[in-house]
Amino acid sequence: TNKNLKDILYEMSLNYEYAINAGYGYSLTEKAKDIQTLLELHNYSEVYGYLKSFNIENQAYGIYGLHLMKKKKLKIPKEIKRIAKHIKKRNSDTLICAGCICGIVQKIF
Repeated sequence: TNKNLKDILYEMSLNYEYAINAGYGYSLTEKAKDIQTLLELHNYSEVYGYLKSFNIENQAYGIYGLHLMKKKKLKIPKEIKRIAKHIKKRNSDTLICAGCICGIVQKIF
C-alpha cells in the first residue's frame, strides 16, 4: 500500500457498521447503494480500494462489491482475489447492524 501514517490512523478510527440491508423494510443501505453505483459506473478501482482499507468494515464492503462483480461475471484481478481470500480467511470481528439492532460484533465470513 502507499498509505501514510495519517491515512492509517484515520481509517482505523472510522466508526462504521457493516450492513447491506436495514430496517424492517430490509431496504439497501446507503453504503450498499454507493457500491452498486460504483459498479454501474465501472469504477472498479474504488471498489478495490475498500479491500485495501485498514478499516475492517470497509473491507467487508469491498467483499460485497466483489460478490456483485462475480454475479455479473466481471473479471477480477488476481491480486484483488488474493486480498479478498486473505480477508475472508482472517475473518475479523466486524461491527455490524442487523436490521434494527446495531452495535453487534461478529465474524461475518
